[in-house]
Amino acid sequence: MSTSSSTSGGTADLASPRLPQEVSNGVTDTFLQENNDRLPVIIARYQDQAVGQLISLSVGGPNAKPIVFYTVPDAASDTTVYVPGAELRALANGIHLLFYTVTTYQEMKSKGAFLRLKLGNGA
Repeated sequence: MSTSSSTSGGTADLASPRLPQEVSNGVTDTFLQENNDRLPVIIARYQDQAVGQLISLSVGGPNAKPIVFYTVPDAASDTTVYVPGAELRALANGIHLLFYTVTTYQEMKSKGAFLRLKLGNGA
């Protein structure tokens, strides 16, 4: 398997993950309570998207391990991946890099987006 990454000079042109407008100032406990204790992350439809491809969502530096894995169910539209509140609470409050990797026969990494956390744990 080869890797193509926008963060390391590869050829992938995956868009940054999109977050709900309601979390532009930070993901809060209230937001999670109102959304079934999960954060929806929109992955824009990308070139050559196909059913069965694996999306791995990561939070942290460019070598962070994925916290959510999701199989693409539809080749024709955007994909929503849900991050469990427990995964977010395990992180310190502050700004974190959020990105995803698409795996088929070739791995591609998206551009990053920043995620601000303001959760009750105050870690």
